[in-house]
Amino acid sequence: MSDYASALAAAEPDAFLSLEGEAGKDTRFAALDRLVANVLSAALAGHRPVAVVPGEQGIKNSDALTLSTLTPQERILIQEAHSLSAQRGRGAWYLAEQLSLKAGVLNLPAYLRHHPWHAVTLAGQDVARVHLGSTPDALAAWSLLIPLFDDLLAPITVRASGSAKPAAEQEETWAMITQMYASMGLAAELEPFAYGRGWNRLDRAGQARARIGLLDALGRADPLRTAARFRAARVQELVSATLKKGRGETPPARKVLTKALQPALSAYFGGDWPAYLDYVELPQNPAEKIVTALPAAARPTQVPAVERRAEVLRRWWGQFDAVHARQVPGMHPLWGLIEDGPYTIKTGFGPIRQLYRWILTPDLVEEVNTLWDGLTLPRWPETIVSEPYPHRLMAETLGPAGEFWHGVALTVWFVREGPASRTTVPGLRGHYRRVLTELEQAGTPIHLSLFDELEHARGGFEPLRDIVTRHRQGWSNRYFEEYLRHRWQSELNGVSYEHDKFAAANGRAPTYQQFARFAAKAANHWFNGDLTAVYAAIGEPAPAASRRVDLLPGSAHDFVDALYAALGGLPFDEAMGAPLADLCRQQAELAAAGLSYLQLAEALGRVPEAKEFGVERHEWDWAGGVERGWPAYRRAVEKVVRT
Repeated sequence: MSDYASALAAAEPDAFLSLEGEAGKDTRFAALDRLVANVLSAALAGHRPVAVVPGEQGIKNSDALTLSTLTPQERILIQEAHSLSAQRGRGAWYLAEQLSLKAGVLNLPAYLRHHPWHAVTLAGQDVARVHLGSTPDALAAWSLLIPLFDDLLAPITVRASGSAKPAAEQEETWAMITQMYASMGLAAELEPFAYGRGWNRLDRAGQARARIGLLDALGRADPLRTAARFRAARVQELVSATLKKGRGETPPARKVLTKALQPALSAYFGGDWPAYLDYVELPQNPAEKIVTALPAAARPTQVPAVERRAEVLRRWWGQFDAVHARQVPGMHPLWGLIEDGPYTIKTGFGPIRQLYRWILTPDLVEEVNTLWDGLTLPRWPETIVSEPYPHRLMAETLGPAGEFWHGVALTVWFVREGPASRTTVPGLRGHYRRVLTELEQAGTPIHLSLFDELEHARGGFEPLRDIVTRHRQGWSNRYFEEYLRHRWQSELNGVSYEHDKFAAANGRAPTYQQFARFAAKAANHWFNGDLTAVYAAIGEPAPAASRRVDLLPGSAHDFVDALYAALGGLPFDEAMGAPLADLCRQQAELAAAGLSYLQLAEALGRVPEAKEFGVERHEWDWAGGVERGWPAYRRAVEKVVRT
């Protein structure tokens, strides 16, 4: 191990910076320290250094986070150092693509100065759920700025959150805060905040004055010195961990970079492990290979299992289109043609149970039942369990196109034929915003003239039906094959990418269970829950084989009905009194949950225990409590399975 690294690990903050300067290694951080100092100065002066703009409703991790006080030169700096693509190009595959950032701590000083009574609440609302590749600002905020502000403002945030912890734990917390302040060379007044110093005896105005006093004290310190000393402390943690894990030789990055240390490498070395090793004068581990680019995703052109399902989806789409095109007033609504939720016994308006069985051809119904009746549960990937609702899984495999065209057709039906609709015709565009975005991102967009035509249509249901049919068939002729190919290729390419990313970050392939976390969806959609088939499709060897277990007798709907009866459930009647109706509701929900019970039994190879099933999520008043209800429930399930 290098003498320089050992000296850094043992040095006090000022000595650390002196060692760095004597070795001529401080220049690499000069611009970065100035950037941090400028942001800190602006924040303590009452400016908000970060802006969070909520993303489009229904689109996950689409918030926008912008560092608003950066100069053009600083923006160039973070673009080069803190973009996701640049850091992964240096081997930082530990970075997640999506993050939830509590960015409000950066704005907390401004809120304290301008809105002292509501500052902590306002800061708590500045949460950005972002895609890390959308902008370097998010990665810079996560790795470089938020850790500093979390430490600097800890006296305020710890006091704001309150604590009921024992005195010894609270004293330990404040000792850590005091030590951290000392490491940055800050002489700020912590006295009013510290444990046992009378904070709770201050009135609201007194507490507000203490917070402003702390900000003023922080502002009087040299921000550049504060930034440099904080950096020294963070890098020193990284150096110490490297020496501890090394045992006489340089350890590979994956052994050092815990979640706590990953931000430091990204913040100060751009995610570049070899650059960090050069800084601490350590050679790279000869067995370590830094992956700077993943292999191009394999694009399987012919996977028999996938092609078989794609062909069934083509046939299903043709029958689906024909059914909607011939729908006329006086017919039953088509709610239930796509199974979009688990079956639960209840009264009131809802989808027609297993409507697809009466509308689609029997051979097509049976093929769906056969091709989508297996499921991988990521927690137990070695077992393929029963999928109780193959037609729902098939619709999930088909994706947003089915959701959109079926939903629009149902809306125009219920708007004109009643009794009620989930949205209005003018509201369709907003209601399906998420789905429209997904289809556009797939390269198969919906022509927006559909909504204009529907809004201006006159008459009953049939004119609206004809507009929807014409647009659906036009979209199908132009895009359906491309859309279907995109569905399976994007899922398999995504699995291949996650596999390679995991291997790059960890220096080994994922275990079977780790693979299942990102491959189960593709397995369930295209391979009947068989993970080994997914491995084969992406050209990787499977470390284990899957076995199939099927305890579900008959259809899920019949099983739920039979279990409800075995639990003593009565036929639902809208005239039931409230107490009896509530007990029947409890039994109905447990009957529906019986399918999860069976899946657990299949996965575990035995009946599940109460905790494994999650008895606390259900109500047991119908049986006089869980102590009596759980054994009765298990007996009822076993009886239904036998008979």
